[in-house]
Amino acid sequence: MVHLESFRANAVDAPAVCVAISRAKDAVALYTDSRARLTEALGLHDGAQIGAIDGLKREVEMAME
Repeated sequence: MVHLESFRANAVDAPAVCVAISRAKDAVALYTDSRARLTEALGLHDGAQIGAIDGLKREVEMAME
């Protein structure tokens, strides 16, 4: 089990989180107060999957701004 609070992200970096998760032998349970804020603070992707068309559409929209 890993408990990470988003407001304490400055005390834990992404490599430390990866080490904590990778040491599990059977299963991992990650607990946090806010997945979105924690992934933002650690500079990680939130795991949401974006289709290729949607990703391309976003790039075109951003280029047109």
